[in-house]
Amino acid sequence: MRTREESQDQFATTRIIELKKEYERINAEWLGFHYQIAFYFSLAACFIEIAVSVIVLQQQLLTTSVPIYFLKYLFIPTISNIALLITGYILMKNQQLSHMQRLYSVSMMFVLICFVITTIHNISSPVYALYILPIVITGIYAVPHLTMQTGILSISLFLCAEFLIAWNPYQNTVFESPLRLLGIVLIFALLVMFTLICTTGMYYLQKKNIASINLELEREELEQKLHIDELTGIANRLAFNTALSQISEQTSSTRYVLVMTDIDRFKKINDDYGHYIGDQCLTAFATILNQFTTNQIAYRFGGDEFCLLFQDVTLTEVYEICLNLQKDMQTIIIPGHEELRITASFGLAEYSNERGTAELFLQADNALYHAKKERNKVVIVDEIA
Repeated sequence: MRTREESQDQFATTRIIELKKEYERINAEWLGFHYQIAFYFSLAACFIEIAVSVIVLQQQLLTTSVPIYFLKYLFIPTISNIALLITGYILMKNQQLSHMQRLYSVSMMFVLICFVITTIHNISSPVYALYILPIVITGIYAVPHLTMQTGILSISLFLCAEFLIAWNPYQNTVFESPLRLLGIVLIFALLVMFTLICTTGMYYLQKKNIASINLELEREELEQKLHIDELTGIANRLAFNTALSQISEQTSSTRYVLVMTDIDRFKKINDDYGHYIGDQCLTAFATILNQFTTNQIAYRFGGDEFCLLFQDVTLTEVYEICLNLQKDMQTIIIPGHEELRITASFGLAEYSNERGTAELFLQADNALYHAKKERNKVVIVDEIA
């Protein structure tokens, strides 16, 4: 049987894994919504460009030929965004990638979509403010380094689009227009500010989440301790009473069998060998009782009395299990007192709606009482003459 420390460590590890999976499930839901935002963002950009094209043609505002205009401002950005969306979708659905890699894939895809749109339409510097959207959206994941790297990529592509790419040959550069220079400086400051604020916010949000998880683990660990017997490491009387309450509240036809058991002549063992050896006997007995974990829970009721609650196991099967437990008890050896042999008596009762949990306990206790008359016996209450 595992020690209490090992059980607590396993419990904490299990809960951390469960909480991590829950966070990943929530992030996965947001990831899908994140992708949808990028999709509809691209779709809206395409429709807006079509509408602008109609206005430009009607007002005869073209500064180039119609084919070149449609190529530069409609076909290339639309095809580029479609390619990015397809790539992002494939990466998002790729189960070979880690959860974090999928988050990065969609986040960077959105930044690149913004890069396509702002590069095509950077004749107006305020359009660069679109980069704020992918930065802010990553905040839901509460992953500071994701937000930071999204911001860095956004700023880098913003500077690249402004200083290295001249998509519109008629636009004024920052060196030709003081007003544009002012706009670019303000956009740059805005992107840097949003990146730092969002990253810092995500850092503290992550710390808050970790603190919440730790508090939840401490609460559940404390609750678990309240239901565990300190000496033997198995469930205690409070857990047993809770289990009986749950049974009485059920309306299903689940089969339950209750076994009451205790060590024969335990008081004499304490008197002859001392309480320390008595505690070793209790621990060894609990280990034997706890080895059958399928459809059965072992409880320490108090003193040397223990309970076994079986679910969906027949009374005959439980009887055979108790006989095997008695055989296993012959293998118990107390170091330094090899001559000491431990036996136990068992009383069995089966639950029914007519009998109820209170009657179930009394019947099992009555069966144990008759078993202890001869000691090392297994008695079913319904077979008592």
